[in-house]
Amino acid sequence: MFFGYPFASSPGKMILIRADKRGLTKFFDDEFELSEVSWLNDHTMLINGRPVIPQGLGPAGKNSFVIGTYAPSLVYQLNDNLILDSVRTIKRNKENYIFKGFSADQDIWIAQPTENSSKGSMAFVFKEKGAQPPK
Repeated sequence: MFFGYPFASSPGKMILIRADKRGLTKFFDDEFELSEVSWLNDHTMLINGRPVIPQGLGPAGKNSFVIGTYAPSLVYQLNDNLILDSVRTIKRNKENYIFKGFSADQDIWIAQPTENSSKGSMAFVFKEKGAQPPK
C-alpha cells in the first residue's frame, strides 16, 4: 500500500500493488482514506475507509455534535480482487454512522456525536435535500 497526501475533502490517493510470481500488478489507484484493515478466517483482507472526507459545517449544541456532509465508510474484501462488500458496508454504517447509500452526498448533512456528547448518542440526519422542517 502506498498513500498520497490529503487535501480539503480529498483523502489522498491509495495505491495497492500485488507482488507474485508474475511480477507487480497495480490493482487499486484511487482516492481513499484508510481507517481499518482486518482479516477474515479464510485469509481475505477487509479494508475499511472513505473515498471522500466529509465537509465539515461546524459544531452544534455546545460542541456535543459536529455537522458534516454525508460520507459513508466503505468495506472492501481483498483476495484476488478488491470487491465492495455491500453487506458489511451497510452494517458498519448503520452501527457507527448512518446509511443513506454507498456514495457521498453534499445535500445530506449528518450530525455526529463527539467525545463531549452524552453516552449512547447516535449520529442523525440534520438536513436532507427536499426534506421539510418539522412543524
